This record gives sequence, C-alpha cells and structure tokens, in this order.
Amino acid sequence: MSKLVKAFIGLAALMALTALLPTSSFAKEVTLQEPIGTKVPVGTKLTATNTDVVAKITDANGNTLAECTSVSMTGTLVKNEPAAVEATIEKAEIKGTVGITPHTTHCASSLGGTLTPTTNPATNGLNWCLRSTAAMAADEAQIRGGGCTEASRPIRLVLDFSVFGECTYQRTAAVPVTFTTSPTAANITVSKSEFTKFAGSVLCPAVEFFDLTVSFYTDNAEEKPVFFVAGP
Repeated sequence: MSKLVKAFIGLAALMALTALLPTSSFAKEVTLQEPIGTKVPVGTKLTATNTDVVAKITDANGNTLAECTSVSMTGTLVKNEPAAVEATIEKAEIKGTVGITPHTTHCASSLGGTLTPTTNPATNGLNWCLRSTAAMAADEAQIRGGGCTEASRPIRLVLDFSVFGECTYQRTAAVPVTFTTSPTAANITVSKSEFTKFAGSVLCPAVEFFDLTVSFYTDNAEEKPVFFVAGP
C-alpha cells in the first residue's frame, strides 16, 4: 500500500472521528476561576470597572456623541460550570468627570453641554444577566435584560442630555460581548452595540451605539482579579 493511500485512509478516519465528537469545542467551555485552578464559588459577589478604554457613545454615522471615563458594575455569580457561566448584574453606573466637585458625574457630549446615562430606568432597567454557554462561539458572552434566574426582557438606557433632555433607548436582543481567557484577567468588551430610540425629544438621535471594556474582580476588600479558564 502506497504512502499516499495510507495518508488518505488516515485522513478519512480522522474526519469520521471528528464527526462523532460533541459540537461544543474545548475553547467554548470555560469556568470563572480565582486563582487559576480554583473555581469561583456560586454566590460570590463580583465587581467590574472600566480599563483604560473609556465608554463611548456614537451615532449612526460613527460620530462620537459622548465619552464617559468611569464604568462600574456589581453582581452575583449564579452559575459556574463548563456548560454555562452566569452572573446577575445588580448595579451598573456610567459616569464622567464633567461638573463641579464633588458632583463630577456627567459625561462630555459633542452635542453641547453634558450627558448623564442612567442604567436603571423605571421600566426594563436592572437587573441584567451576563452569560456564556458552550453553545456560543469561543470567547463569546451576552448581556440580556432580567436577572439570570428571571425571564429575558429588553434592556433600556436613558441618556439625559443637558441641552434637550432625556432620550430613552432600548435593545430587545441580547448585547453580544467578547471576553478574554487566562492568563489574562477576565475582561469583557462591548463593541458597537446598537440601541434604538424608545422615547424622547425629536432631537434625540434615532440610534445609539455603545462601546466599553470592563475587568472583573471579587467584590471584597482584596478585589482579586478573576479569570475565564478554558476547559471542560
């Protein structure tokens, strides 16, 4: 038997074996660990803060409408298995440094004046659910409205422009995010996530796009970084 024929037989056997393997790949299965090698217990409180990348809000033409220098989230880990990692986000704040001390909470706006984002409007506000499952692509997660043990619902954000008032935006589909795996600490990134106008002045842009990156830590005095670690 020639080497070429043997190679084809070996390739055919490998393809047949691959077809029998589970559809979820090693890279898609992760758990949250701290330190690496130790799973974070369910019920652990987590906090997230922005990296050196600011939260950015842009319009449909790519123009930057606002940049916010501070993003923070806190929540609770409710599931931590290779098939699914889930954390309910219970608090989220987006702030800037514009204003008179100590009220430096507004974001600079290119539309004039300042912008104050609110993540907990009267309806469809917090809680949110951050989740990654083995059915998703590698390094993919999602943020949806409603806590992880609650029914899914849209997410609403209110942008209060000092020039022309409140503009409420909504996203029905989950917000897609990407995350980093070990040895890099757990970061999640939202890129050009589209929210459509739900209510507000005729001056409110029809759509808004959000970009941000945050890093996750244990929500205690030590504030240790946590890690998404790939593997079953």
